[in-house]
Amino acid sequence: MFKLAVLSLSLLTLMSNSAVSPALGEISDYFCFAGKSLIHLIPVAHSLTIVPTIFFVGRLSRVFPGKALLVFGLSVFTLSGTVGGLVSNIFTLLLTRLFMGFGLGLVIPFSTALISDFFEGDEKTRLMGLSSSLNMFGGMIALLVAGQLASFSWRLPFLIYSFGIPVLGLTIRYLPNLAISATEEATAGTGPGKSILPIVLSMFLFNLVFFILTPTMAFYLRYSGLGDSRVTGMVIASANIGGFAAGILLPQTRKTLGKYFIPVVLFSIGIGFILLSKATLIAVVFLGTIVIGFANRSIYPLFFLKVTENTTPTEAIRRTSLLSTMVYLGQFMAPIFQQFVGIAFQRPDIRFLYGFVAVLSIAASFPFFTYSSIKRENALQATKKE
Repeated sequence: MFKLAVLSLSLLTLMSNSAVSPALGEISDYFCFAGKSLIHLIPVAHSLTIVPTIFFVGRLSRVFPGKALLVFGLSVFTLSGTVGGLVSNIFTLLLTRLFMGFGLGLVIPFSTALISDFFEGDEKTRLMGLSSSLNMFGGMIALLVAGQLASFSWRLPFLIYSFGIPVLGLTIRYLPNLAISATEEATAGTGPGKSILPIVLSMFLFNLVFFILTPTMAFYLRYSGLGDSRVTGMVIASANIGGFAAGILLPQTRKTLGKYFIPVVLFSIGIGFILLSKATLIAVVFLGTIVIGFANRSIYPLFFLKVTENTTPTEAIRRTSLLSTMVYLGQFMAPIFQQFVGIAFQRPDIRFLYGFVAVLSIAASFPFFTYSSIKRENALQATKKE
């Protein structure tokens, strides 16, 4: 049950914005006097408080027991998330999202740091993959349920945040006291000296691209005549289905692709966005989002594995906090990036945005293909000499 309690924390991460994304069309109709920019902030506003909160979790964990932080964070997340469906003012709604982000910011670093602290080797890799899969699974269920509930009322999808209650129960019952010892504090920061900046920046860019789907899909399908809120929920959920499969198949995918893992992932993301930019059938939209979800979440667990190698528990929390910050910074910047592309190219339509992201992703894959080919050739030559 300890593993279940640890992995259950991963269910909440994507649920934070997935629960409201299918209802954006209905929310826009209800708050008809609010600008589109405010509506687009609703699924990502919590990132504003997640980012600074995550930065302070490492310090807070030295003052308060980690379990106490988790329980408090889960309580705030559940309460503020659910209350959002009761308000009738868009600014009050955004305020509840900010509180929800604060609560989630206390939880997120522990969802991966616990795996790093308590497991090693293949088991650690397997659980990181499962954590990523459950992350996507939680988002997938939230999207499917939210899409159905939104067809009755935009308020009902906020009930999905009450799922935090059973996660809170598992945390209280099965997780041990996570306080950091004095020895670990003294050794904090003594991990490997090499910079993790490239990994942190990569995490930001991957999430910037992935979370473009969330604030745009409802409007893309509506204006293309391809579906309503229920279809939106299913389409975004299909990305999570792809991500869920990616987490389960992570060991096999890494083994099969070898040194070409990263360039193939980047190229696949580009292909997925090309399908979206050209789609005239809903089946093509589903295919594109599945490809994007699978490719994105194939590499996601590797970022966390890489930054937590040979670190102390304290350092692992600090590094996963930094990496998790990039997830939500990318999520928050996605609508801003969307507006920037539209203004810069005088093409505000979403199809152009998807095509632009496709070009960037495919272009980024070629240097990695070249590097991987050179590396493979050098390895073959070294083998022949031996």
